[in-house]
Amino acid sequence: MRFALLLLAALLALPAAAHKVGLSRITLDDDRVELGLNAAEAALLEGAPALSLSGCALELDEARDAEDAGEPGRVFVWDLDCAPGERVLTAGFLDELSPSHRAVLAVKREGTWHTEGVLTRASPSAELGVAEASAGAFLGIGVEHILIGADHLLFLFALVLL
Repeated sequence: MRFALLLLAALLALPAAAHKVGLSRITLDDDRVELGLNAAEAALLEGAPALSLSGCALELDEARDAEDAGEPGRVFVWDLDCAPGERVLTAGFLDELSPSHRAVLAVKREGTWHTEGVLTRASPSAELGVAEASAGAFLGIGVEHILIGADHLLFLFALVLL
Protein backbone atom coordinates (compact mmCIF):
# COMPACT_ATOMS: atom_id res chain seq x y z
CA MET A 1 0.00 0.00 0.00
CA ARG A 2 2.84 2.35 0.87
CA PHE A 3 4.43 1.68 -2.54
CA ALA A 4 1.14 2.53 -4.29
CA LEU A 5 0.92 5.83 -2.42
CA LEU A 6 4.54 6.69 -3.28
CA LEU A 7 3.91 5.86 -6.93
CA LEU A 8 0.78 8.02 -6.93
CA ALA A 9 2.68 10.88 -5.27
CA ALA A 10 5.43 10.60 -7.90
CA LEU A 11 2.88 10.71 -10.71
CA LEU A 12 1.15 13.71 -9.18
CA ALA A 13 4.50 15.50 -8.89
CA LEU A 14 4.79 15.63 -12.68
CA PRO A 15 4.11 19.04 -14.23
CA ALA A 16 0.43 19.70 -14.74
CA ALA A 17 -0.90 20.97 -18.04
CA ALA A 18 -3.42 23.64 -17.18
CA HIS A 19 -6.53 23.94 -19.28
CA LYS A 20 -7.67 27.36 -20.40
CA VAL A 21 -10.65 28.82 -18.65
CA GLY A 22 -12.93 30.98 -20.76
CA LEU A 23 -13.27 33.98 -18.51
CA SER A 24 -13.51 37.63 -19.45
CA ARG A 25 -14.17 40.76 -17.43
CA ILE A 26 -16.51 43.62 -18.17
CA THR A 27 -16.13 46.82 -16.18
CA LEU A 28 -18.52 49.74 -16.33
CA ASP A 29 -18.08 53.16 -14.79
CA ASP A 30 -19.80 56.50 -15.38
CA ASP A 31 -18.70 57.09 -18.94
CA ARG A 32 -17.06 53.95 -20.31
CA VAL A 33 -17.28 50.18 -20.64
CA GLU A 34 -14.18 48.00 -20.83
CA LEU A 35 -14.01 44.36 -21.92
CA GLY A 36 -10.91 42.23 -21.39
CA LEU A 37 -10.47 38.94 -23.25
CA ASN A 38 -7.54 36.58 -23.63
CA ALA A 39 -5.87 36.66 -27.05
CA ALA A 40 -7.26 33.31 -28.23
CA GLU A 41 -10.85 34.33 -27.47
CA ALA A 42 -10.43 37.78 -29.00
CA ALA A 43 -9.18 36.11 -32.20
CA LEU A 44 -12.48 34.18 -32.46
CA LEU A 45 -14.51 37.38 -32.68
CA GLU A 46 -15.32 39.10 -35.93
CA GLY A 47 -14.33 42.74 -35.32
CA ALA A 48 -15.44 44.44 -32.12
CA PRO A 49 -17.38 42.27 -29.65
CA ALA A 50 -21.16 42.71 -29.57
CA LEU A 51 -22.01 44.55 -26.36
CA SER A 52 -25.04 46.70 -25.60
CA LEU A 53 -26.30 48.79 -22.71
CA SER A 54 -29.96 49.82 -22.75
CA GLY A 55 -30.53 53.58 -22.88
CA CYS A 56 -26.95 54.22 -23.96
CA ALA A 57 -25.08 54.84 -27.17
CA LEU A 58 -21.77 52.95 -27.18
CA GLU A 59 -18.92 54.12 -29.38
CA LEU A 60 -15.79 51.97 -29.63
CA ASP A 61 -12.96 54.22 -28.51
CA GLU A 62 -10.05 51.82 -28.25
CA ALA A 63 -8.98 48.25 -28.96
CA ARG A 64 -5.49 47.40 -27.70
CA ASP A 65 -3.32 44.44 -26.91
CA ALA A 66 -2.76 43.90 -23.21
CA GLU A 67 -1.38 41.41 -20.71
CA ASP A 68 -3.21 40.00 -17.72
CA ALA A 69 -1.12 37.94 -15.31
CA GLY A 70 1.41 37.31 -18.06
CA GLU A 71 -1.20 36.10 -20.55
CA PRO A 72 -1.62 38.02 -23.80
CA GLY A 73 -5.03 39.51 -24.33
CA ARG A 74 -7.07 42.24 -25.94
CA VAL A 75 -8.97 45.10 -24.30
CA PHE A 76 -11.90 46.90 -25.91
CA VAL A 77 -13.08 50.27 -24.54
CA TRP A 78 -16.36 51.99 -25.41
CA ASP A 79 -17.38 55.55 -24.55
CA LEU A 80 -20.92 55.88 -23.20
CA ASP A 81 -23.61 58.49 -23.81
CA CYS A 82 -26.58 57.53 -21.64
CA ALA A 83 -30.04 58.89 -21.03
CA PRO A 84 -31.42 58.68 -17.48
CA GLY A 85 -33.04 55.38 -16.50
CA GLU A 86 -32.50 51.73 -15.68
CA ARG A 87 -29.75 49.82 -17.46
CA VAL A 88 -29.48 46.28 -18.80
CA LEU A 89 -26.12 45.18 -20.16
CA THR A 90 -26.13 42.42 -22.77
CA ALA A 91 -22.97 40.58 -23.82
CA GLY A 92 -23.91 39.37 -27.30
CA PHE A 93 -20.32 38.33 -27.99
CA LEU A 94 -20.79 35.29 -25.72
CA ASP A 95 -22.60 33.54 -28.61
CA GLU A 96 -19.32 33.55 -30.55
CA LEU A 97 -17.22 31.97 -27.79
CA SER A 98 -17.16 28.60 -26.06
CA PRO A 99 -20.43 27.59 -24.37
CA SER A 100 -18.51 27.41 -21.08
CA HIS A 101 -17.18 30.99 -21.34
CA ARG A 102 -18.09 33.32 -18.47
CA ALA A 103 -17.94 37.11 -18.22
CA VAL A 104 -17.70 38.71 -14.80
CA LEU A 105 -19.43 42.10 -14.70
CA ALA A 106 -18.24 44.82 -12.29
CA VAL A 107 -19.83 48.26 -11.99
CA LYS A 108 -18.38 51.33 -10.27
CA ARG A 109 -20.97 53.15 -8.16
CA GLU A 110 -20.11 56.08 -5.90
CA GLY A 111 -16.40 55.33 -6.20
CA THR A 112 -16.66 51.66 -5.23
CA TRP A 113 -16.53 48.61 -7.51
CA HIS A 114 -19.40 46.11 -7.18
CA THR A 115 -19.57 42.71 -8.84
CA GLU A 116 -22.98 42.66 -10.53
CA GLY A 117 -23.00 39.17 -11.93
CA VAL A 118 -21.62 36.42 -14.07
CA LEU A 119 -22.85 36.39 -17.66
CA THR A 120 -23.07 33.22 -19.75
CA ARG A 121 -24.27 32.27 -23.22
CA ALA A 122 -27.53 31.06 -21.63
CA SER A 123 -27.87 34.23 -19.54
CA PRO A 124 -26.01 37.05 -21.36
CA SER A 125 -27.79 40.01 -19.71
CA ALA A 126 -27.72 41.67 -16.30
CA GLU A 127 -29.89 44.42 -14.88
CA LEU A 128 -27.51 46.90 -13.31
CA GLY A 129 -27.87 48.12 -9.75
CA VAL A 130 -30.43 45.52 -8.73
CA ALA A 131 -28.21 43.24 -6.63
CA GLU A 132 -24.63 42.19 -6.35
CA ALA A 133 -23.59 38.74 -7.53
CA SER A 134 -24.07 36.06 -4.93
CA ALA A 135 -21.37 33.71 -3.72
CA GLY A 136 -23.47 30.93 -5.24
CA ALA A 137 -22.76 32.21 -8.76
CA PHE A 138 -19.04 31.91 -8.16
CA LEU A 139 -19.36 28.59 -6.32
CA GLY A 140 -21.12 27.18 -9.38
CA ILE A 141 -18.26 28.32 -11.61
CA GLY A 142 -15.74 26.71 -9.25
CA VAL A 143 -17.56 23.37 -9.18
CA GLU A 144 -17.90 23.37 -12.96
CA HIS A 145 -14.20 24.21 -13.32
CA ILE A 146 -13.22 21.27 -11.13
CA LEU A 147 -15.50 18.85 -12.97
CA ILE A 148 -14.22 19.72 -16.46
CA GLY A 149 -10.55 19.31 -15.52
CA ALA A 150 -9.22 15.77 -15.28
CA ASP A 151 -6.23 17.08 -13.32
CA HIS A 152 -8.57 18.54 -10.71
CA LEU A 153 -10.49 15.29 -10.36
CA LEU A 154 -7.25 13.32 -9.97
CA PHE A 155 -6.11 15.75 -7.29
CA LEU A 156 -9.38 15.32 -5.38
CA PHE A 157 -9.06 11.54 -5.72
CA ALA A 158 -5.51 11.70 -4.30
CA LEU A 159 -6.77 13.77 -1.36
CA VAL A 160 -9.40 11.13 -0.62
CA LEU A 161 -6.72 8.42 -0.66
CA LEU A 162 -4.68 10.28 1.94
